[in-house]
Amino acid sequence: MKPSRPKTTVEKFRDEMGLQKKILSVLEERGPLSINEISQAIQWPSDEIMMYVMAMRKFSLIEEVPKERRDRYFKYRKK
Repeated sequence: MKPSRPKTTVEKFRDEMGLQKKILSVLEERGPLSINEISQAIQWPSDEIMMYVMAMRKFSLIEEVPKERRDRYFKYRKK
């Protein structure tokens, strides 16, 4: 197996924009989801999804849904 080279800045930016669009479309289609549910829906590692979701939350692209007492995890929806 050939070792992969580090991604260029342009490649990283392209990947980020694609992932952001996937997250937004999944939230639009399925409604509020937790980090794990988003991760499973788009087949991406949950630790990376967490970073993207927090950044998207900071820039008001998505928002937290008020957590009910019985829920273990916060859910997020598209703004």
